Amino acid sequence: MSRFIQLHLLTAYPPANLNRDDMGSPKTAKMGGYDRLRVSSQCLKRTWRTSEIFETAISKGIRTKMIGVDAFKKLSEFSVLSKSEREEIAKNIARVFGKLKSNSMKLETMAFISETEQAKIDNIISGFSKGVGRATEESNALGVKLFRVLSSDIQASVKSLIDIINGGHESAKLTTDWNKELKKQSKKFKSTEDKSTYDYLTKMIDNKSEWLDSVAGDTEVREDQLELFFADEAAKLTKAILKKISIGALLSGKNAKEIDYGEVKHKEHILLCKGWEEQIDTWVEDVKKSEDDDFMSEVNIENLKLAVSHVAIAKSSILTNEHTNADIALFGRMLASSPAFNVEAACQVAHAISVHPVVIEDDYFTAVDDLNNGMEDMGAAHIGETRFAAGLFYSYICINRELLIQNLDGNEELANKAIRALTEAAAKVAPEGKQNSFASRAYASYVLAEKGDQQPRSLSVAYLKPINHRENNDFIGDAIDALVKQKDSFDRVYGKCADNQYELNVLAYMNEKKDKEDDKSSSKQETPLEKLLNFVGPIGG
Repeated sequence: MSRFIQLHLLTAYPPANLNRDDMGSPKTAKMGGYDRLRVSSQCLKRTWRTSEIFETAISKGIRTKMIGVDAFKKLSEFSVLSKSEREEIAKNIARVFGKLKSNSMKLETMAFISETEQAKIDNIISGFSKGVGRATEESNALGVKLFRVLSSDIQASVKSLIDIINGGHESAKLTTDWNKELKKQSKKFKSTEDKSTYDYLTKMIDNKSEWLDSVAGDTEVREDQLELFFADEAAKLTKAILKKISIGALLSGKNAKEIDYGEVKHKEHILLCKGWEEQIDTWVEDVKKSEDDDFMSEVNIENLKLAVSHVAIAKSSILTNEHTNADIALFGRMLASSPAFNVEAACQVAHAISVHPVVIEDDYFTAVDDLNNGMEDMGAAHIGETRFAAGLFYSYICINRELLIQNLDGNEELANKAIRALTEAAAKVAPEGKQNSFASRAYASYVLAEKGDQQPRSLSVAYLKPINHRENNDFIGDAIDALVKQKDSFDRVYGKCADNQYELNVLAYMNEKKDKEDDKSSSKQETPLEKLLNFVGPIGG
């Protein structure tokens, strides 16, 4: 199986404005000292992805900032929810994919959302059909989870110390005032040189013979009490955070001592979102990575409340790395707040560029009012101006087939369908810009497809010297010759740059006699396009 598929296309467009800049003029770039027409890679990918060819062949995800707005509309069908609840749920669904605009349900940046993720969103929304309570969980162990995450870096050391104290028994046997005695012994191992709790815990483990006998007794002590003792800093921080978020009273006094992890548990079960445990993991990780790494800061406390509230949405309940949408697998996606769910693009698309210099021209036009009989005013009803240019474009596409299959969870058949659809769309579908004014529909006149494991390379350097600044008899023919000559030169210098290739050359068919078409053979001939598609994405493998 070849790793890379490279496509080189030459497509001629008549006067057009395929891809406009901020001034409404066709986009350009300077290359080889000359101004060239340009169509951006974003425009090309959007054109191909939304084409009928692509949509017919494969299923697609959606790119949008409006996922929160869409969720709110669906939630509005449930009268049991208040408007504020619908808004908060919708915002939390959108927050899974990134930051929101201020006072809005819209995302700041576009998100690429798969069909699987959209189905999960719909399922979450339906869970609120009978009210908030049906889509939540009840628990009094919020503090236990928070404590475990905050103390995760020393949990291994704590477990080792508990095993040492237990001495193989189910529970530890310590002195009646075990916490005072253990605190006194542990102070011997604490020093100002310790960079973290881990350091003194390690010293206690290494020197167990110096303190173990002095804390032994007849009082049974549960492991959770020892865990809270050795991870005292995390326990104190947990209790401080729980008090500050104020979502229920904590256990205290005798009740706290009699219940497992009672010191960091709530008296009553509280309403939390589904997936709240994972939300805590994410919150702690985000705080540690942020510039504001104070767990007790107002902003971080508010973020925690939002993360676990009964209308919060856990990222894991929506996001997935199992994609069946080939457009996401081809063009990738980035979720800055959830990098684990990023998808590396398997397809790279260069900006298409004209093989010759251009001068952008202006079209001055008028529109006549059909009901104006000219008796009072002979002038036009509208006067306008638009910019345009014509050009022969070189386009380059590189597909990492191995990565595409990987992105599609090993589905080679779907990967081939996607490659075929992309190739056909690239050859046949024109950008939509100003099509009603110019009807600038065009098919590629030439396509060179290459397969191999070698490092990919563009052939755009073939046009560093513009085509019409050479002695040419045939514009498209010379452009093809320049491309092939550049390819052959690379092969001679670097060795073979691809293992196999296929050419679709419309020019080669223009001068052929029609004898072959008149052949009485009943068997259907495979067209060059079909051969090209079978070359890049063979059916059945």
